[in-house]
Amino acid sequence: MGAVSSGHYTFYDGIIFIKWALVSKLYPNMEIQCNINSREPPTVQVSEELVEALISADIAVSVVNEDKSLKHLFTVSKTIEMAGTVKVVDTQLTWEIDSFWCRIDLRESEVEDLDFDIVRSALEFACHAFIKQYIKDMGTTGVTLPELPGDLKLTDIQFSQGEGYVKIGFDLE
Repeated sequence: MGAVSSGHYTFYDGIIFIKWALVSKLYPNMEIQCNINSREPPTVQVSEELVEALISADIAVSVVNEDKSLKHLFTVSKTIEMAGTVKVVDTQLTWEIDSFWCRIDLRESEVEDLDFDIVRSALEFACHAFIKQYIKDMGTTGVTLPELPGDLKLTDIQFSQGEGYVKIGFDLE
C-alpha cells in the first residue's frame, strides 16, 4: 500500500505513525504503548428506526523504557456515538452504520507543551479510518446466530425492533 502523509501523521500499511516532534525529541526511538480502558459500560438505545450506541474509553499513552517499565505521557478520553439499522439475513445478524461520531479530549498530560491538536487530529483520523470501517465491515459480514444442539434448526427467522426492544422470532425444526 505504501505511505500516505498528512503532515502530522503518516499512514503506512495499516499503522499510523504520529509525528510528535516534542515527544520524539524527549524520547527518541522508544516504543509507544497505549492502554485502553472503558470509563463506563456502553449504552444502547433502540427505537423503531435505529439502534444507537455510545462507547466511552480512556487511552493512556506511555513510552516503554529500556527496562520495560512505562513512562506515562498523557491520557485522552474517547467517545464514540453511532447509529444504524439492524436486521437478520438467513442466520446472520447484520447492521449498517448510518452515522458515526468520534471525539477525543485531553484528560491529563505529563508532557509540557504537548500540541494536542495534532494528537487529536491523528486519533480522530484513526477512529474514523479504522474503527468505523471495522464496525461497518463486521456489520456487512454479520454475526452468526447460535446453532442449536442436535438436529434442531432455526427457521423462519424474523427480526423486529421498537422503542426500547429488539425481538428475534423463529421457528424450530
